[in-house]
Amino acid sequence: MLSFSSLLILLACAHRGQAELPPPAAAQEQSIQDPVVVLQQGAVSEKVIVRLAALSALIELSPEPAGGVYGAMGLGDSNPYVQRAAVDALAARLPEAESLEHLRAFCYRSDVDPYVRGHAGVHLALAGEEIPEHFSQAMGREKAHWKRIPLALPAAMMGDAQALEVLQADLRRGDLPMELTLFADIGRSGLTVLAPALLEGLPLMEEDLSIPVAAALLELGDRKGESLLKDALGDEDLVRRLEAVDALAKVHTPQANTLLSRSGGPPAVKDYANLVLVERGEGDIQRAITSLSDADRELRTQAAWALGGFLAGEVSGRPRRQAHTALLGALQDVEPVVVSQAVQSLGMAGDSSDSRAISPFLDAESSVLQVRTAHALLSLDPSPLEPRIGLLEPIQPNLALPLQ
Repeated sequence: MLSFSSLLILLACAHRGQAELPPPAAAQEQSIQDPVVVLQQGAVSEKVIVRLAALSALIELSPEPAGGVYGAMGLGDSNPYVQRAAVDALAARLPEAESLEHLRAFCYRSDVDPYVRGHAGVHLALAGEEIPEHFSQAMGREKAHWKRIPLALPAAMMGDAQALEVLQADLRRGDLPMELTLFADIGRSGLTVLAPALLEGLPLMEEDLSIPVAAALLELGDRKGESLLKDALGDEDLVRRLEAVDALAKVHTPQANTLLSRSGGPPAVKDYANLVLVERGEGDIQRAITSLSDADRELRTQAAWALGGFLAGEVSGRPRRQAHTALLGALQDVEPVVVSQAVQSLGMAGDSSDSRAISPFLDAESSVLQVRTAHALLSLDPSPLEPRIGLLEPIQPNLALPLQ
């Protein structure tokens, strides 16, 4: 999920620009574009966000082990954000042996960003892999403490006592970059002994890191994390309140849900907290549907995301029908970002009959929306991928249907 702390703007009467996309009803014919080709083209795009989305989709959906050529292609990309997305997509395929081998090989590469390398190592540790000596050796070669930390974390998770001591000492020093994935990984590491070191280092960190650290503490079961987040939710600064909800949206514990359910203050905060709960199968579904008509496009985007998670769960009856109808209506939104999220959410919902409503957006002006539409369509019906087993080779941009 994208961060929604940008709701700080939350203009009471957000300006709604001219429609940039034709509504689905305006398209009389299905798109002539091939969703597989759209993803292949996106995988070689110069735009990082397009390449990232396309490679993630191809790795996720490919019937070939480890996403075929696209697993290696994503890990071999020059951009660390694309690499991280590929790592996550391969991790989602575990315990598949080929994906495990790709991740293991990636962790042995010394030429990649230590934060991405360490993130891959955390996935391996959570999958039960034990190669701590490799990360310990890499950690020992790093002079800067902020580069050691992401390498020490998987080693510590794999049982290296010395790596754990190094990690605790470096966390106490504070002075860490805004690498939010690191703190999320610390939170899910299960290493409760890291909580005191985090708390000791917190006063020495940038103020912007206080909420991510609090979320990590909460996930580690430390009551101080709960207290810090509760304070942030009651802060006079709207931005800080929204950042606290952002952080809680990434923590799946009963304590996080309790904090979300008790969120008060401005409607922006309460509505966002409710949407996070709706995405988890809780919260007020009618309020979430109403949020799809809000003047602020960020809140409409959040609502489309939340309803997608709701529909992807085990829900039925009238609430499901209402949420589904509302998402179909969101395809008519004037803002591409809202439409893009609605398309993505309908792809998650698993109703193949939605393909006809979604497919016209393969011809959208936005290349990101094209890729997300292709992803959604192939999630609903992966059969176009099946005949291409062994043939999902990267294609050259000038051989593909053009992405804008």
